[in-house]
Amino acid sequence: MMQKTHFAALLISIFLASGCSAQSLPELTVWLMPVENIGASEMARGEDIRSRVEKFNAEFAPTGLTILNTIDPLAMKLVSWNPEFAVPNASWIFSQRRTLNALARFARDKHVKIRVRFITWGEAFGLLSEIDPGKHSENDPDVAEIGSTWAAHFASKRLTMSRPGWDRDRANWKDVLDLPASALPYAIDARMLFYWKRLPSAASNSEELALNASSWQSVVESVRNQGSSGDTIAFPTGLTLNLLHDYIPLIWSGGGTFEARGWAGARVDLTSTKALAVPIFLAQNGRIEPRPGEPRRLIAFPESTHEEVSRIFVNGGYRVTLEPAHFIDRWRQDFAKRDPQNRSFWDYAGAVVPPVPFKGGSELVVMRGTKHAELAFSLADFLATDLEFTEVLAEHGHLPASRPGYGIDILVRTISDRGNDPEAQAFGRSVQKAIDQGRAYPDLSAWPMAVENQQVLEQLQIVWRRMAEGNVEGLRNASKQLEWTINARQNWAYSLLEHGSQSWEILAVVLLATGTLTLYLYLRQVRARSDRVKAQAMALQAEQENVRAKSERLEADEARLRAEAERVQAERNLVLLLHLNRAHRHDAAKFLGDNFHDMSLRAKHEGWPLGKLQDEIKDLSAHFRDQLAPYINEITENQLREIRGEKSVMGLHEIVLKAFDGARYIFRAMKMTDPPYVRFIPGVLSGWRLEKFPYAAVVILEEWFLNCLKHVDSNDLKAPVISIGVEQGELCIHSPGTLNGAARDVVAGRITEPEFAAVGLGLPLIRDILHYAYGVSAKVESIDTDKRIELRLPFPLRAAQGGVR
Repeated sequence: MMQKTHFAALLISIFLASGCSAQSLPELTVWLMPVENIGASEMARGEDIRSRVEKFNAEFAPTGLTILNTIDPLAMKLVSWNPEFAVPNASWIFSQRRTLNALARFARDKHVKIRVRFITWGEAFGLLSEIDPGKHSENDPDVAEIGSTWAAHFASKRLTMSRPGWDRDRANWKDVLDLPASALPYAIDARMLFYWKRLPSAASNSEELALNASSWQSVVESVRNQGSSGDTIAFPTGLTLNLLHDYIPLIWSGGGTFEARGWAGARVDLTSTKALAVPIFLAQNGRIEPRPGEPRRLIAFPESTHEEVSRIFVNGGYRVTLEPAHFIDRWRQDFAKRDPQNRSFWDYAGAVVPPVPFKGGSELVVMRGTKHAELAFSLADFLATDLEFTEVLAEHGHLPASRPGYGIDILVRTISDRGNDPEAQAFGRSVQKAIDQGRAYPDLSAWPMAVENQQVLEQLQIVWRRMAEGNVEGLRNASKQLEWTINARQNWAYSLLEHGSQSWEILAVVLLATGTLTLYLYLRQVRARSDRVKAQAMALQAEQENVRAKSERLEADEARLRAEAERVQAERNLVLLLHLNRAHRHDAAKFLGDNFHDMSLRAKHEGWPLGKLQDEIKDLSAHFRDQLAPYINEITENQLREIRGEKSVMGLHEIVLKAFDGARYIFRAMKMTDPPYVRFIPGVLSGWRLEKFPYAAVVILEEWFLNCLKHVDSNDLKAPVISIGVEQGELCIHSPGTLNGAARDVVAGRITEPEFAAVGLGLPLIRDILHYAYGVSAKVESIDTDKRIELRLPFPLRAAQGGVR
């Protein structure tokens, strides 16, 4: 009996010990980028995402994993559309099963619990920068995947740490600045030129395109000489970090260095002859005319992400595109699904090394503040070197940096149609060549803040836009502005000049108001002088009535009619000028309001350090100087020229883009934050021009676009779209929002002056400028079912020479 009692006590003690042990398992949190392919069909339309989440969490609950993306508060984002992958967020989370299984295996072997969060490149830097090592929470990462260009920044801020015992065993960890063994190379991003040897509609024995990639001139000539009239080279220009990864290799290809060193330190070179050689070449050859009257678009610059462009490419919509090496597996799988004839993928798919390839990648770091440093470094080593998991990386084209041969042999095996496929082997050799010859960015601690920031990306998008327009002079000017913006953030000499010129922005608004008043007084003098001349002419005619009464009466009548016409035209111009001045004062009231006062209140309420307040003021003043003030000066100077009678002609495409840029500038000055993301789709506008008061049209469109941005921001709209086209000779704009009856009456001119206050000043300004500049009225309809507005502006448009394209 005693023995049974002791045995029962022993069982109870073992049970309690195991329970306590399970409860006290250490926890690690890891943040990773998704590596497994994400398909648009990962989820069925209308599928119950919540039930999928419950099943997904139940599946991994026994493994010791917690997927943070699938529990609140992050779970609320699963139904939202992710523009970076062009799928719902839930789709790319659910597709990472092999990664999660590998983490579960580590958790089981090391007796730890793991909390994993999948993040995107677009959000990663901002989230990691906000972490306070002194207040490390369970959701803050112990291990994080970062871009290779970020390591120096995080090391300088002491957000990362060195491997324990690095002086005895550093494994594959590398030094970053003065922080030894603090970054572990993880995946290599090698860019390739992918092209259709034959379009998917062609027979497998038809003539194939042989792409010569020895230079960008050779690439363009290959498509021009061998391709059909519809074949294009696609450069995606959506607002992502790929704008940098695609543009800087163009500088290298022309012999430029991008980074230059001088007595004042590091600076970037975007404007030298070598730096602009290839961008200018692409701008000049984007649209060609092999035969008169038969234009051909040879290079396309869609303002879409790489993900969106790649989906058009795999359908045969583009002939050549630039993508990371891992794109080959997605292309192969898509080809197999779409091809009912079971043709060989390699009879159609081609890939070559770009003229100067970009080589980037990612690294693993352990964040300072972790409570389990040894385990965290062990997890990072596992992810980078485990043979089974690095095979998963390689199969999906994310070449593991710490695996022998970068796992290219595994990628080749994955994409082979049959056994030892020679075409797949050739692709593997090309990838190896791209890695060996690839150029990486300089290791600068200021890189993420000076280069990979929203302002730089927006200005770089303008550089791409000028390239797409074939506007070489605009390309030079945009590159010059971009170069200054980057250098002012990393070079002390440029920064000093930046601070010295900050007072100019404040004076710009005062000068604008003074210039407008001067113009008004000048026109009053012109009108008074015209009245005096008219009176003198009438007096002279009266003196001559006795000599030739009938003839002079006819001449007097003719003079009165001419004077009346001049007076009416002068009055119309004066009223138009007053309304344009009213519009400028309306804009000034938006960005000269309480923004600085609100900034001080935010700084006090949120406890900003002085440095952050200075940075915020600096950014806002830089926005005034670099973007808003030059834009306002251009508009007012050209309006003065037009009122004086100097004819100016502007293409409709340029008017629309200039107005949209102006609306974004004013929004940022008014709100002190970047404007919301809007997918801006200008249709075929390049075949139209406006010869009468084009800068008045800019003011009208700017007012409308600004209202659209404010509506999108205030209503937190998801994936908003503004589309513009010419329909039946009228400029037609479709934008998000609704209008009540009074607002529609204002725009269409069916409302009296006392009722303007009910709808604000913006819509009456659009109505009045349209009336006095062009003598027309707008037509507006609110499509309530889609919560969209259709605005039709009957500008006096003319088709450009050669017709509308």
